[in-house]
Amino acid sequence: MALTSTIDVAQLGAKRYVLTVGADADACAVKDVLYPLAAHEGASVVVDLQALAVLDPSLLGILMGGAHLVRGAGGDLVAVTGSPRVRWVLDDCDFANVARVERTLTDALAPVA
Repeated sequence: MALTSTIDVAQLGAKRYVLTVGADADACAVKDVLYPLAAHEGASVVVDLQALAVLDPSLLGILMGGAHLVRGAGGDLVAVTGSPRVRWVLDDCDFANVARVERTLTDALAPVA
């Protein structure tokens, strides 16, 4: 039985992307999609983690690296999760110092005041 990673990308504007990570997504596959998006000057990247009940340490490292890349290119990264476990991991590693964390996709896509 072969498993495939479920990762979808939607482009919402010239430099705005939503990367949806499925529960079975492989961390390396996420990196292969996230890092090229992060390299776009001024990109806004929303990473939808709502399908994840837990956050794998390797995926956490990839998200941190992606957040630094996006920020370094003048953009912003927003992680979306409704899972208290995933939120706890993100809070515990100070993810909010390099990216935003929102509970819903609607909140993540809303303009920042």
